[in-house]
Amino acid sequence: AQGLTPHKGLFEWNTRGDDALIAQLLKEMELSELAEKPFSVLSGGEKQRAYLARALLQKPQLLIMDEPTNHLDIHFQLEVLRKVKALPVTVFASFHDLNLAAAFCDEIIVLNHGKLCAQGSPEDVLKEDLISEVYRTCCVVDRHPLYDHPRVSFAFQYGVHR
Repeated sequence: AQGLTPHKGLFEWNTRGDDALIAQLLKEMELSELAEKPFSVLSGGEKQRAYLARALLQKPQLLIMDEPTNHLDIHFQLEVLRKVKALPVTVFASFHDLNLAAAFCDEIIVLNHGKLCAQGSPEDVLKEDLISEVYRTCCVVDRHPLYDHPRVSFAFQYGVHR
């Protein structure tokens, strides 16, 4: 319920509606069974989902997320990003995983040492030459076979270049 603190008066308690919203968000983030546990004993992924639930509790118009999938297994990476994508808010998020960015972002901004290198749709931005320059690695950009968004594959062997 800490997410409501900025919206409450000094001695104002949660309403039934607040409690219902909290329960709904805990269920959506698959945290209901952990609601009584201290935050300190949660795993990294559970903490990440709890932070997102707390942010959503405030009903923001803008959500800024730094590596929202950090510490999450693949299932929860996809679930959290699906939930965030469906929100009726503007979301700014940083990603190091270009494939997640390609799958879930409408627009991508690529920075290199703080300088803007590219901005636009995943199709316009995720180009082999740009990725090679910015990330100093060889890659292939093709289309995801199921969803048709750009897919980046990196050359993991030292010295392999196209």
